[in-house]
Amino acid sequence: MSAKLQLLIASYCRALPLDVQALARTLSPAADGTKAILGNLAEALERVHRIKGAGGSLGFEAVSRAAAQLEARLRALAATGDDDGVEIGPMLESLVQLEELAMTIRPEGSSLYGIDLSRIAAPARAFAGGT
Repeated sequence: MSAKLQLLIASYCRALPLDVQALARTLSPAADGTKAILGNLAEALERVHRIKGAGGSLGFEAVSRAAAQLEARLRALAATGDDDGVEIGPMLESLVQLEELAMTIRPEGSSLYGIDLSRIAAPARAFAGGT
């Protein structure tokens, strides 16, 4: 199980920069100062939510926290439904933080990297009636 997890973590590390780049493209109208991101908001929320969840599940807490912060800012925008009064600066700061993490992510940075999950899963199998 550990080898599969390590492969999954390595795959995430390769994919994260591309995922964050796609997210940045989705939010690019905000970077241009137009604030016209409401049309892309659902896509941006889906992307950042996926990044947050996968990062947390795979032991990248800093990535998950940064994505959660950006997600919260996007959800606040979605709740108002109006991008005229939205401060874009904090949202872009969250995106930059996520981009920096994505560019430096390494499998060894995961809190799960190298853990033997078979030892953790064994009690669950025994409880379920298996051996």
